[in-house]
Amino acid sequence: MSNPPRQIDRLLEWTGERCVPWVDDWQVLYEHLHRYYFAADLAEGRRVLDLGSGEGYGSAILAERAKEVLGIELDSQAVEHASTNYPLDNLEFRQGSALELDDLPDASFDLVVCYEVIEHITEHDELLSLVRRVLAPDGLFVVSTPDREIYSEAADYHNPYHVKELSRPEFDELLSRFFSHHGLWGQIVTVGSTLQRLDRAPGTDSADAADEIFVRREGDRWVRYQAGPVPYLVAVASQAQLAALPDFSLLNDPAAGALSALPPPTPASFAEAVSRALDEGSGRLFELWEPERLRRQVAIFEVAVTSEMGANQMAREEIADLCRKLEAVNPALDEARHEIDVLRDEGTAAGDAAKRAEDENALLRGQLDDITGSRAWRTLSRYRLVRAAFSGRAHRSGA
Repeated sequence: MSNPPRQIDRLLEWTGERCVPWVDDWQVLYEHLHRYYFAADLAEGRRVLDLGSGEGYGSAILAERAKEVLGIELDSQAVEHASTNYPLDNLEFRQGSALELDDLPDASFDLVVCYEVIEHITEHDELLSLVRRVLAPDGLFVVSTPDREIYSEAADYHNPYHVKELSRPEFDELLSRFFSHHGLWGQIVTVGSTLQRLDRAPGTDSADAADEIFVRREGDRWVRYQAGPVPYLVAVASQAQLAALPDFSLLNDPAAGALSALPPPTPASFAEAVSRALDEGSGRLFELWEPERLRRQVAIFEVAVTSEMGANQMAREEIADLCRKLEAVNPALDEARHEIDVLRDEGTAAGDAAKRAEDENALLRGQLDDITGSRAWRTLSRYRLVRAAFSGRAHRSGA
């Protein structure tokens, strides 16, 4: 029973150049996954070196089939991320340069994989010399790079991360100088369907080439057309005669997982995606030499816009719900305000009554002071004293 996939701890950011498994550009994801699974079919039981192992997902794919895999990556943070997320017994990651392999013994690997690395350096001869040294005599070198004439020149685009791209003839010539044999494949992302024959009898001959059909949409109609040139070159090279390799390789994602797994973009993420697409440094998203790529990117943006509109609709519904709740609260709030006004009025009336009583009391005190301070009151007071004194003598005398 297999264990459920482990959640990836994302110690790296998607920059638009180094592929990561959670990338929101499904085209880039399919390109990179296909290359690694293509190499994995050649890795069975082999000692494998992955130069430029990046996030580590590709080395982990190779490790599913290989005897052992060593990933070399220049970025120390990427090495930490890969070691954390792909802890396999037959997989090791080291920080280092693809041009510094002195610590690796001669002929110590049966397969060397080097995807999308050589365009980032100028020392192509040095790299291939090092690869040939660490490869066993019958070992395989699997390498990929964009075709400069298609990827850059035809699209009038310059990738700021690339320092020395090669055309197909230049790539062919480079491989021929270091390896006696090599095969070359072109890679382009497609979306569509597959037909596979199921009733072929054992030993029955089949067509040598796959039947590729390219279609595109024109309004409400679909038409067949001749595919354009491919932007990426993938090669398998060796000093030994190459074994039989497939003429055609297809990566299939029948469940469209790369699309369905993506969360709806937020307004900020969509704005960033548009900015990235229009920015000169990310113009690769619109490689105009292939109109279908532009159509696919437009479709992605349409999905993003739809998701954005859906998020806005949800926000509007939440606001309407809050308004309804506020309207329900308003009667109680009005009643509370009325009670407060009544209490305030009653308090005001009580305060007025108290003030009137105080004023009357002050008036009475004033009147009392006037009375007790008058001559008549003083005369009356003396009379009372004399009367009291006389009354006292009368009582004492027994009268």
